[in-house]
Order: sequence, then structure tokens, then C-alpha cells
Amino acid sequence: MDRHACWRHFIWRAQVSGYRQAAIALHAVGAADRRLILAELPAADRDTLTAYLRELKELGFDGADAEEVLSTPVPPPPAVTSLDRIMAASPATMFAIFRHEPASMVAQFLALEDWPWAPAMLELFPAIQRERIRAARPCAVPDAPARQRFVFDAVFARVDATACQQPQTRHASPLASLLRKVTSWTR
Repeated sequence: MDRHACWRHFIWRAQVSGYRQAAIALHAVGAADRRLILAELPAADRDTLTAYLRELKELGFDGADAEEVLSTPVPPPPAVTSLDRIMAASPATMFAIFRHEPASMVAQFLALEDWPWAPAMLELFPAIQRERIRAARPCAVPDAPARQRFVFDAVFARVDATACQQPQTRHASPLASLLRKVTSWTR
């Protein structure tokens, strides 16, 4: 393996899998190539990798072990769905999303699932608004799947945006105007 190909392979391993995986890959190459690769790296990376290489040597690993370790598949992280993200939202986040929404919309959204944050979120509302939401809660979720999906997606977009931004004070409600548009489609 020529010097540059070895170095590119090493850098790729370092970026994808971290220092430990990179040290294992580096441990698998010959001593001359290892020295060339380490000489090309910044001092901090070189020191970290040298420490990991020393640890591998002290533990008794030889270069033949590296291919077996590197080829072991790492299971992918579990997929996180939009439902999971909304379920994991904090009561304060959901309150910030629903604070200026009509009670009927909040009640309809709460009826979609048994949200773990719902009781704590409701406590954040003033008592009169809390009662309006409870009174507006339907006995059964209406059979309007397109509307339910639209509202769910709109709320998810707000949850997603809230995770990326600082909370802002809002007076206008984009969800309420979108709900009015969708309601006209379902009539």
C-alpha cells in the first residue's frame, strides 16, 4: 500500500469510527507505514493515537487481530420516528407549541395518543384554558385521517423546529390558520 493511500484510509477510518477504530486500523499496517501516517497527523491526534497503539500493544494484540475487529459489524442505532420525537418532547416544549392554539385543536391532538407529557403540559395552562381543552376533548377521535396526519405533521414540524431554536414569544398561531384551511377541505 503506497503512503498516500494508507494515509487516506487511516483518515477515513478516523472520521467514520473515531480514534479507537483508527488505532486498530493503524495497528494493522506495518511499522514503517504507521510511522509515516503518524508523522502526517497533527500533534494532538498523533498523541491520542500513540496512546491507543501503546494500549493495544500492552494488551497483547498483534496486527492480525485488527482485521477481525474492524470487520465486526456495528448495529445501527434504532430509528427515531416522528411519533417518538413528539412522545419524548418535554411538557414545556409542548406548552410553547400549543399555548396560543384553540382549545379544540389542542383537545383533538391530545386525543390522538396517550401522550406522556400531556398531564404536565395541561397544568401549565391557566385554569380556564385547561377546562376549555378538557371540555373540547372528543369522546372518540373523528374519522378524518388526512386531517389528523396534517395536524400531526404540523405539530411535529414545530417540535423539530423548537429543538433547533431558542423559544420565542409568539402571538400569531400558524397551526390555527393551517387547521382552518384543512377544516374547509374536510367539510
